[in-house]
Amino acid sequence: MDCVFCAIVQKKIPAHILFEDADTLVFLTNEPVNEGHALVIPKTHVTDLLGLSSEVLSKLMNSAQRMSETIMHALNADGLNLEMNNGAAAGQSVFHTHIHLIPRFSGDGFRHWPHKKLTSEQHTVIQEKIKSAFVSS
Repeated sequence: MDCVFCAIVQKKIPAHILFEDADTLVFLTNEPVNEGHALVIPKTHVTDLLGLSSEVLSKLMNSAQRMSETIMHALNADGLNLEMNNGAAAGQSVFHTHIHLIPRFSGDGFRHWPHKKLTSEQHTVIQEKIKSAFVSS
C-alpha cells in the first residue's frame, strides 16, 4: 500500500504534528485553506467514514473536538469548519480517513457550496428512499 498518511503515522515522511495519541494523529496540511488548517486521522488505515468502527470514529471525533478548541484559541479564530470528504465524487483525494479542521476568520473569503431548492414532494421522495435503505447497526 502506498498511503501518504500511513507514511506520516510511521514517521517515514515529515509532518508538522500537533497532537498524537495511541489511536489518532493531528497534523497541519501542506495545502491549507487558512493558516492552522489541520487533518485528524486514525493511525490505522481505513479508507473512509463507512469503514470506521464506532470505537475508532469516537476516538477520531474526540481528537477533532479537542484540537478544534486548541486551534481556535491559539490562532484567535472566529470559527472553524469541520469537514470530511468520503469518496472521489465528494472531493476525497487521499483515501485514508481524515477530518479537516479549518480555522475561519471574519472576511477570509472562504465560501460555502451553493444550495439547491427542492419542493416538498422532492424531499418526500428522497426521504422515503433513504428511510427504506436504512442500515441498522
